[in-house]
Amino acid sequence: MIVNPLRTLAERTRGVIGREPVDFEQVFLFNEIYPGDGFHMRGVKGALDIIFLDRDLGVVGIVPGVIPEAGTATAPPGTTYAAEVMVGGADHYGLKVGKVWIGLSNQVLGGGI
Repeated sequence: MIVNPLRTLAERTRGVIGREPVDFEQVFLFNEIYPGDGFHMRGVKGALDIIFLDRDLGVVGIVPGVIPEAGTATAPPGTTYAAEVMVGGADHYGLKVGKVWIGLSNQVLGGGI
């Protein structure tokens, strides 16, 4: 797994806009996300799964198959991080609401990011 942390406001604002669809190994991780924050797909070149995570990287919401240009997603209660992965990525990683994303947790909370 390759985690691309988006820490600055400029990085979070750009996200994956204008980029080709990512593969399952690429995870774009947004920090400082709050409940109610919105994600749009304007300028994104492929469908994505958006996974909302709490401070311990437990899954609090999954919006699968968000389509380019028209799709949106809103961060649910408890959100601290959001991850964007290629469509099908949530299933690829076996993610479900209430489950901690172990591979991501090891990198982020373990100090690798």
